[in-house]
Amino acid sequence: MAFEFSATHINEYHAQGYTVLRDLIPATLLSDLRRVADPGRPIARRLSGGNAQRLQPFQDHLDRRPFDTLFQLPALHAALFEIFGGLPGSMDGVEVDGDAILYEPGDSPYCMAWHRDYRDLWPGVDLAKWQRMMHDPRMFNQSNAALYDDGALWVVPGSHLRRDTPDEIRRFPVRPIPFPDVGRMTPEEAEYAGRAYCQSMPGAVQAWLNAGDFMVYRNTLWHIGNYVPYMKRATVHGSLMTPEYRDFVLQDFLPFVKPPRPISEFKNLNVGTRAYREAYPGTVARRWLGTLKQAPRRFARKIKRGLLLAIGRA
Repeated sequence: MAFEFSATHINEYHAQGYTVLRDLIPATLLSDLRRVADPGRPIARRLSGGNAQRLQPFQDHLDRRPFDTLFQLPALHAALFEIFGGLPGSMDGVEVDGDAILYEPGDSPYCMAWHRDYRDLWPGVDLAKWQRMMHDPRMFNQSNAALYDDGALWVVPGSHLRRDTPDEIRRFPVRPIPFPDVGRMTPEEAEYAGRAYCQSMPGAVQAWLNAGDFMVYRNTLWHIGNYVPYMKRATVHGSLMTPEYRDFVLQDFLPFVKPPRPISEFKNLNVGTRAYREAYPGTVARRWLGTLKQAPRRFARKIKRGLLLAIGRA
């Protein structure tokens, strides 16, 4: 079935914080993307271990051309114009791009921690500035293009419009929010524990994508990834990068993670600072060093090395 845009996509994106452009990717292009993306799976595992979540930047290893075709699809740009075009100055100079392919784990199930990007993942990011920017439609827009069926992402619809609720703080008072501890579990126990952890967030829903779907979402949403080895995955992850978003990444984000710094330098940086506790009463500070020790190795490694976003390879 060919993709058809409707006003529902506009309403979903602004009310829920995400919308799914169903069947956006033509079948012939989907075939080309799978052919190029699948060989990246063993490369990612060779570079980052058997449970590697992503290959990034994939263009260092794979043919970029089918992905350029994806990001330049006329139907995609027409849909984005409709979604964002009515907002004054919202998407001037936008670049639809991506440099990561997300894969299923090779060894065992695992689950990330619930988070809002930047605020909860990176020590030292200016919380007050993030809060001022979280409602700016030019900022914090991301995309997932599923080459196979993908049920890994969970979100809390509408959470991009507000701060944390008392129920959310009661469920996860410790910040950064701890990862679920599945270290000594069997694969089946870890799968159950990951799903229960996702479902425990008030209002959480699974953002299911079929092969060929293209999801656009606000990364200021509460969201999380939950992964199982038996479900083949290759999802192209990208950003809708505006000049304003690029400036934020370059000035407020990358200085903390690129060039990489020794993990010991993070030990005194708390997301649970006084500013954070004042903004979110009821939260409890937890040292970033403890968070990184408890996190899955591939995630801690990503923090230590730095995350390359779609910013022109800056």
